Amino acid sequence: MSKRILESKGGKFPPMVKLQDKEGSKFVGKLIGSRKGTFGLEFSFNIIDGDAPICTKTKGEPWKEVSVNPNDVVVVSTSVDSQLERNLKQAIIGEVVEIVFHGKVLNPKSGRSYNNYTVAILE
Repeated sequence: MSKRILESKGGKFPPMVKLQDKEGSKFVGKLIGSRKGTFGLEFSFNIIDGDAPICTKTKGEPWKEVSVNPNDVVVVSTSVDSQLERNLKQAIIGEVVEIVFHGKVLNPKSGRSYNNYTVAILE
């Protein structure tokens, strides 16, 4: 596993895992909590592994990829009633969760696309 150094510009929020930025990206972390966010639930994890981009954002600036160390706290943000939110709500605090982003999929019934994820509990 590679080491990434955490760099933050004084923001009060932990870095965010940006799974949807890279098709096939994977994140593994230990779930430590959740809270209501602006657009859906935000799940907090202690990072264990993965290759998904992890970013921070300072007001008025674009997202910037940052380096983190194992066990650093990161956030996975979801949209209300999204596939990712529904699946992560089933995880229990303390479980190790693996999330893989498979890209966007077109729903033939609605004609709209959605982000397709696999969420698994690792034992």
